[in-house]
Amino acid sequence: MDVLVLGSTGFIGTNLVHECLGAGHTVRGFHLPGHDTTRIQLPGVTPVPGNLFDAQSVARAARGVDVVFHAAGPYPRVSFGWKRSVERAAESARCVLAGCREAGSPRLVFTSSLTTIGLSRDPSVPADETLEFNISGALTPYFQMKKVQEDAFRAAAAQGYPAIIVNPTFGFGPYDEKPSRRVLPDVMRGRMPFYMDFPINAVDIRDMARGHLLAASRGVPGQRYLLGGENTTFGHILELVAQAGGVQPPRFRVPAVLGVAGAAASEIGASFFHRAGRYPLVGMELLRFSQHVDDSKAARELGYAPWYDLATTMHDAVEWLRENGRRGEPRFPG
Repeated sequence: MDVLVLGSTGFIGTNLVHECLGAGHTVRGFHLPGHDTTRIQLPGVTPVPGNLFDAQSVARAARGVDVVFHAAGPYPRVSFGWKRSVERAAESARCVLAGCREAGSPRLVFTSSLTTIGLSRDPSVPADETLEFNISGALTPYFQMKKVQEDAFRAAAAQGYPAIIVNPTFGFGPYDEKPSRRVLPDVMRGRMPFYMDFPINAVDIRDMARGHLLAASRGVPGQRYLLGGENTTFGHILELVAQAGGVQPPRFRVPAVLGVAGAAASEIGASFFHRAGRYPLVGMELLRFSQHVDDSKAARELGYAPWYDLATTMHDAVEWLRENGRRGEPRFPG
């Protein structure tokens, strides 16, 4: 099978490229011109430069493929300019759909987010795909950005386009080089004495990628599928990271309001120097609105069954960072 991966150099996209290759597929890796394609320079992969806001470049890349994986999600480095951010997210979705239609309407799997799943009214009851978006009071445009994109692909499916939506939870594992994801390296370097605890669902990024392939082959157009792992807490994740790295975990738990205030202050201060804060507000807000989930629909309809336990996931994530480091940062001590 020939597949196109939009966002092929990102965290999800890179793992998806590797998973596709492992399944015997040939891959076109769509990326912005100038992006580092080192991680996808592999036999069976053809890097394709393009732009999600250029429907013609999407059409050229998608022509002749069997499946398009749209894993190029918007992730705002700063929380200013809400209106423009949401408008651009919607415009990007329109361009991708226009390009794919011009290319012959190949089957499409859109990587949405846990954030488009509504919050459960009863915290003791895990959320599932039946809950529509109901988040209010978020301090970052990310939630609305993902919602308008998911809405576009669901609407296209209602009109006959073969688009399937997957809603991954918090992913961890190899190839995590996103600048805003500083939690693992900071724990490893002892730079995170404080932490906030939240209920979260965490999944190995490789299981998440495998779930995308299952959605492509078995998913029903227009349907949403949660791709989760284990319901746990953020504090437990940090303990597993510290255990994998042989260091002490963060010791002092602080209220969520302090974390949000600190992230906001960091972002405002960094904006004066035209850069992102050390802990961007979007990451803090994702944790603040996180919840436990029920992903049994994906298990029933797709055959989705995560292979990796979280201890293994965190061990592999730490080892990958030790061996490869992060762009612009020194490697961890061994």
